[in-house]
Amino acid sequence: MTQPPTPITEYEKSSFSVPAAGGKDITHDIYRRGSGRPVVLT
Repeated sequence: MTQPPTPITEYEKSSFSVPAAGGKDITHDIYRRGSGRPVVLT
């Protein structure tokens, strides 16, 4: 049996950006819920 996906609304979202070669920024979204490890979406 599989577990249904957790709704993203239950997570707290933050973002950070880093400079990439060529002068553009790369932005990453970070989602946290509770005290576990964050999930980073690129």
